[in-house]
Amino acid sequence: MTEVLIIAYHFPPAGGGGVQRMSKFVRYLPDFDIRPIVLAGPGIGRGRWEPTDPSLSDDVPEDVAVYRPEDPPPAGFGDSRLHRILGTAGAFPRWWQHAVLHLGTTIAREHHPRVILVTAPPYHSIGSAIRLAERLGLPVVVDLRDPWALDEGRFYPSGLHRRKALGEMRRLLTAADAVVMNCPEAGATVRSLVTDQTKIDVLPNGFDAADFATLTRRPTRRLQVVHTGYLHSAAGLEHRRRQRRRLVLGAQIIPIDLLGRSHFYLLESLRLLAARNPGLTDRVEIILAGVLSDMDKRLVELAGLDMPVLMPGYVDHRQAIQCMIDATVLFLPLHGLPDGHRARIVPGKTYEYLASGTPILAALPNGDARDLIVETAAGIPVEPADVDAMAAALEKLLMEAVPRRPVNDLSPGYERRELTGRLAEILHNQI
Repeated sequence: MTEVLIIAYHFPPAGGGGVQRMSKFVRYLPDFDIRPIVLAGPGIGRGRWEPTDPSLSDDVPEDVAVYRPEDPPPAGFGDSRLHRILGTAGAFPRWWQHAVLHLGTTIAREHHPRVILVTAPPYHSIGSAIRLAERLGLPVVVDLRDPWALDEGRFYPSGLHRRKALGEMRRLLTAADAVVMNCPEAGATVRSLVTDQTKIDVLPNGFDAADFATLTRRPTRRLQVVHTGYLHSAAGLEHRRRQRRRLVLGAQIIPIDLLGRSHFYLLESLRLLAARNPGLTDRVEIILAGVLSDMDKRLVELAGLDMPVLMPGYVDHRQAIQCMIDATVLFLPLHGLPDGHRARIVPGKTYEYLASGTPILAALPNGDARDLIVETAAGIPVEPADVDAMAAALEKLLMEAVPRRPVNDLSPGYERRELTGRLAEILHNQI
């Protein structure tokens, strides 16, 4: 087997959607004659954005070697506000960069990998992986996923900071031997940044058919509107206040409605729907499964809905998929965009939502995610802030006998094992 060193800060038992991409690759790479060796972060919970999900460790074969830094990371995940303003690396990036270089060198002496595969975020991993690859004389494949400094939902202190990040992004991707993005729009965006466009490939996040194989839909007492994962209420409200300044400073690419990446407009549409159809309040419940912020919960209180809103907190991956299958409607939100623009990201849960067969209320701008919903006839797409259209769509999905698609009825091209086969081909081509 060909040995590949995988650098992935977020790795089981760390939880969250971003972890699953690499844990699934590690699960299936041995099927394609590749033995992964993993250099991972601590795998411990560190607040809202880094939950722990031991169930994801089931994806990692027992014979896969996983190395972690011996020294604990410094407090706080990202850079301090001062470091962000100055554009310098804080304690955490320095700690992780040191771990990648030194532990990576030790791993290479023992295992002799032929290729390095690094996944982001954190984006600090990429520069460290390229330095390690240069030290060892190895090719490096960058699994960038989202388009970093070209992501319309990513903000910087100023235009100067954004241009600096863009320059760093261009430099690192030019140095990489291959780059992998997670949706076509992101791939097209990044191709415009590098000279050798042939090095850019697209591998979506996808779904694992094995995760759905043993689960069946359970009867529910009420009609369920379900969202799984993170909501961005506080960031969305803050962005409303700061967007004009950010645009003047050049700190963001285009105007966006970040509040679309929350349940803000969903709650408004449910209030409208309840006023039109009071009988619904006794039949419907809302489930927001994920680590919610105080503002996420506060918005629920302020909405004053006369129907249950369940907030079970973080649920493990298997429970999340069961929630998707049991739901009457799945809520899939994203930020709003001006006319003529397409989103450069796809929410990671999109593919599992599609695989569940449950009808989807897709509050999405134009982009790859909305295209998928339309192409698969998997639900009703609406603009992220169109409360009237959202209420009408909910009424149709809840009150009419909308047919459910079969579980796992999605193109095999989005299945995790097949996607891993395509990644294996990219890795083999670097040798």
